[in-house]
Amino acid sequence: MYLVVAHEFLESLQVSPLPWGELTGESQDEHTVVQLIGQGQKRLGYWMQAEKLPEKAALPSRLAEDLKPGDLLALLSPEPLFYLVSQENGLLPQPYTLMQTYTDFHSRLEGLFDTAALRQKKVAVVGLGTGGSLIAVELAKAGVGNFKLVDFDRLEIHNLARHVCGLRDLGRLKVAAMRDYLLNVSPMVQIETHDFDVTTDMSRLTEILQGCNLLVGATDSEGAKDLLNRVAWQLGVPAVYGAAYNLGFGGDVFVADPPAGPCYQCFRNATGDMFQSEGEKPEVSYDKIVPQPALGMDVGMVGLITARVALTVLLKADPSARLGGFPTNWILWGNQVWPGWIFDKPLQSEFFEIEPDPLCPVCHSEAYTQSQLGMSAAEAQVKATVLINQLKASAANKPTEE
Repeated sequence: MYLVVAHEFLESLQVSPLPWGELTGESQDEHTVVQLIGQGQKRLGYWMQAEKLPEKAALPSRLAEDLKPGDLLALLSPEPLFYLVSQENGLLPQPYTLMQTYTDFHSRLEGLFDTAALRQKKVAVVGLGTGGSLIAVELAKAGVGNFKLVDFDRLEIHNLARHVCGLRDLGRLKVAAMRDYLLNVSPMVQIETHDFDVTTDMSRLTEILQGCNLLVGATDSEGAKDLLNRVAWQLGVPAVYGAAYNLGFGGDVFVADPPAGPCYQCFRNATGDMFQSEGEKPEVSYDKIVPQPALGMDVGMVGLITARVALTVLLKADPSARLGGFPTNWILWGNQVWPGWIFDKPLQSEFFEIEPDPLCPVCHSEAYTQSQLGMSAAEAQVKATVLINQLKASAANKPTEE
């Protein structure tokens, strides 16, 4: 038997005031691998506070009665000992591997950045399709400790050719399937799930994004992205938006980092003319991105770039980070060559800086209101209030017909 024991799990038992209790964990591969790492609810046997193995008659009566062949018995002495109950009810010593969960988990990342800094970060991922699911997984592997997962959809069979989840998750809500997936990826994640359409409840969306360190906008709906942009900008939450293009021929990643511009609305204003049909190039419309054939690896490339950009945003205040930033707020990536497209070779990227729109209704709302109405936002609000009150008074004074 290969026995894996987490130091933190073992320590929690050693400090227990109880003399003994049930041992729970996970058993894999026909009981040849046992994981005692603080996850899993399967009863695997018992533990007891003892420095040496007592005679069976000296065991607590319930332990003596309940221990069956295949069960484990753990003695929590200063040097823990594990025994397997044999078919003859003998106790066979079992070797084990002790791991320091958090430090060992990050051992291959040491020197790149302060991994402890990410444990307190809160990231909201809206949209858990091919890209969003991959982004969440990569951020969890990097050490992000808190996630808020948002999606109203369920996993269908056509999703599985590109999604990180598999057949056992068919029919499940994507937020639930991804919660379980992430809990199996990282020993430190805390997860909230929200299965609703963000365009239907702005107040709930605002509550979810409150206190987040980053928003990942991975939904294909431009209406949803527009709403995400408004709420995140108002709350001062940085946002990273990723999009894979139809047929997987490319994609882009844009960063909106308030209070400085630009926001996602500025980005759309600046790039709208770029995404028009030209020659034989596939049509790309930011208003109509619909499901198209594409390899999961091609969509995944955009997801990986998005995750990498998101990580850079989360670590921007870490002076020890050695990942390197990105020179601009927009990255354009090409996977294939198409006539009229800017890339002449596959797997190329370009960096562009999107400037704030001085009349953007989201990030420069005061200037926008002045340009449209010839008055400040405060003046417009006063006039609107006066008008509403006048309409209410007029309705109240209108004679009723008998």
